[in-house]
Amino acid sequence: MNKALFIFPLALTLASCSVLEDRGACPCWVRADVSCIDPIKTNEPFDGITLLFENDNGFSCSDEITCEDLDSSSVKTYTVPRALTDIVALSGNGDASVDGCLFLPMKECDVYPAFYSWHRRSDLLGEEATVKPLPHKQHCVIHIALTDMFRPENGDLYIRISGEVEGINLYTLRPVEGVFSVEMPVGTDGKADATVPRQYPWNNLTASVWRNGEKISDTNLSLLMKDAGYDWDKEDLDDISLAIENFYIEGKVEICPWDSVMEGDIII
Repeated sequence: MNKALFIFPLALTLASCSVLEDRGACPCWVRADVSCIDPIKTNEPFDGITLLFENDNGFSCSDEITCEDLDSSSVKTYTVPRALTDIVALSGNGDASVDGCLFLPMKECDVYPAFYSWHRRSDLLGEEATVKPLPHKQHCVIHIALTDMFRPENGDLYIRISGEVEGINLYTLRPVEGVFSVEMPVGTDGKADATVPRQYPWNNLTASVWRNGEKISDTNLSLLMKDAGYDWDKEDLDDISLAIENFYIEGKVEICPWDSVMEGDIII
């Protein structure tokens, strides 16, 4: 993942203060307790997390925390200027970028990355603070099954998921609307998995079946999910199973709950 905006190294060391100096100019020592990350390590392919710090005075920095780092220590320490500061923790797999405060995947890609994010805006005005980040699940995995009438041996089959959201605002954790499309081949068992980003309830989401470059079925996925009671506003999004039953629009959606057991917080 390319962090385009956050170009300052977190190794930046601010001057320490003695007891005789004006301590208002001293940095804030931030301890990041990353032990809360364990739940997402066990649910998705996981390659670590990124911590981002940015304040309104122009300070910006980031730190990559690898799986090895998480295994060796659950607490990381940073020095940042005392100020109202946005703190973001994110984890994602696949081709994507951070541009400003947006997580934007490629416009068209084979796989949308599993993506977790957490944000707090905090007054880091004291000498020290403790951060307990837990990135929340910002994506929905769709487990797709086709009925026997869609036999892969009768031609190469693939499924295209199209929608109106292309990413997420890292500060508000709300969807960023735009063109979205992913494609995945159908296995010989008639199954495929797709990942889509968090949506607004009014966004359109469709699942179409293609054979040898020709669309043979179109399903209104957003309507099926709404009828099933899917909640796009949950802090951690659930997954679903989708059964496509014929060449028209009929299908069935079942919600597959995904649970996170921890909460993130900031203690000053």
